[in-house]
Amino acid sequence: MSKDIERVCARFERQLRAGLGTRRSDNDLARQAKNFRRGIAPYVEMEMPVRQILNESGVSVIQYALYFNFSRRLAKLNKEYSANTLVQEAWLAVSHWTRQGLKPEILKTICRVVFNLDLDRNPAEDSDCAQRQAGQRAGRSDGRPDGTGAAMVPERR
Repeated sequence: MSKDIERVCARFERQLRAGLGTRRSDNDLARQAKNFRRGIAPYVEMEMPVRQILNESGVSVIQYALYFNFSRRLAKLNKEYSANTLVQEAWLAVSHWTRQGLKPEILKTICRVVFNLDLDRNPAEDSDCAQRQAGQRAGRSDGRPDGTGAAMVPERR
């Protein structure tokens, strides 16, 4: 994996020297390359298990970039959220990327293997969100399953 990191960082440095990338205001290329290496290392290391999952699933190589983008999105979510919120956000990401044409089984496998997230059950089905959706499907305008809407309007003092 460090070979991949070295390859990516060397390419970045070549692009900087050729003037193809945005340089720091102080023009310190060595420091900029060091910061890039520190930032890109977790993402490059994450790609190896994702690549293995894609190879085992028989995904076309042309779709690898989309699955890598999904895994990068999950890595960002993993930094921002924890516990139940992370699972809910992961579900949203899976539904988004499924609409983009990716297979949900493979996306869930990436969640489970790479990020240790169990997405066997949709968290929206366990919450009051499902009850509100059921109320809306029943024709209630307030979205509450009982039709009262009392909890939706704050009381005035």
